[in-house]
Amino acid sequence: MAAERIRLSFSSLNYFMSRLTLLMPDVEEFVSFVVLRGARLLERDSPETLMVETFADPPYGDNHNDLFLMSYIEDNCPRLDGVACTSHPARSYTMRPSKKAGAAILPLYTLLNYVRGKHKGRPAFNALNGINLVVRDFDKSGDISAVDKLDKGPFGVNIHPGNVSAGCVVISGGWHGDNWKQVSRWLEARQDSFPLMIIPGADMGVWENMNFIEQETIWRPGIALGSRHPWVTELQQLIYRQGVDITRDGVWGAETQKALEKVVGANAPARMGYELWRQLEGN
Repeated sequence: MAAERIRLSFSSLNYFMSRLTLLMPDVEEFVSFVVLRGARLLERDSPETLMVETFADPPYGDNHNDLFLMSYIEDNCPRLDGVACTSHPARSYTMRPSKKAGAAILPLYTLLNYVRGKHKGRPAFNALNGINLVVRDFDKSGDISAVDKLDKGPFGVNIHPGNVSAGCVVISGGWHGDNWKQVSRWLEARQDSFPLMIIPGADMGVWENMNFIEQETIWRPGIALGSRHPWVTELQQLIYRQGVDITRDGVWGAETQKALEKVVGANAPARMGYELWRQLEGN
């Protein structure tokens, strides 16, 4: 997918996230921390607006090709900030012989809760009760694919600074770098746990280039193997209407992948694209 340049504002990001979380009745707190997987910050346009380039997420986390975003209110003014990060395991880690089952990839469109903690003895942010579900990169492609497997945790998948990821969300720079200081200041202001969601940057690029009616009617998320969201329930319902018996639990696991293959063929992808949504919806 070609890169998209978008003007991302406090209001547009929060509206986007509200549309996602309103569908989730168990979410008690608004999600103001977002990782755009496959995005980079170009420049700050204003205190509440960023110029961002979004693209199809890269296969490996050897570079900080993701963007950690936070929307917040400061001195009664809305603000949107972002720093470079990666949420993909590095190729060097993925290819280790010891990782026969595959490196862990955090799922898309899944609520992840974090609390203050430590990573290798340094202040960091830990997954609350551990991340309970990750995608194992079985084919070592660096991305989510149909042959990958889900692995149930809990897992110690943290947020910390560094150069490459072994599965954690890694903020660009070192422990004393400006990026980590900025993220720490944001997150330490929270007295309890905070929610985080990983979204494909390409999805945000499409959303921002649509008008309001298109956003409400034809936009569809790129949910994937491992996603846990009501949009997965919608996918499962569409599969069920095709005559395939399937559990409609909102989790894209092995059952959903096999059911999708029965509908669209053995080469069914492990991520939904717009054409596949249209095909299943009969458009």
